[in-house]
Amino acid sequence: METFQQLIHRAIAALGSFSMTGFFPSVGWIIDQLSGVNGRLEKSFAELDAFFRQVVEGTSQNEENIVDVLLEMERDHSELDDALQLTRDCIKAIIMVSSTLCLLSLQVRLIK
Repeated sequence: METFQQLIHRAIAALGSFSMTGFFPSVGWIIDQLSGVNGRLEKSFAELDAFFRQVVEGTSQNEENIVDVLLEMERDHSELDDALQLTRDCIKAIIMVSSTLCLLSLQVRLIK
């Protein structure tokens, strides 16, 4: 299995690739489809989604962590205000943002 860092680097490369849709919205998507830009973006999204799905489903039984707390909040959503309803996608997004920020701060420290 690939590491999180490899997945993030590939996703950043896909997001940073040249997209004709940004310049020609009406026909650029056709060029992006033919050149493989859309395919790379979809593949990166699917890989990240699968990685975070494994993180959510493979929580530790020994000690409680942030994923366990978020899953408990999802299960107990009836007790919470209707304004705050966590879904699995929300939990994956929270994990992705927090782990990406940790990875970036680690890289900044390594650069210094």
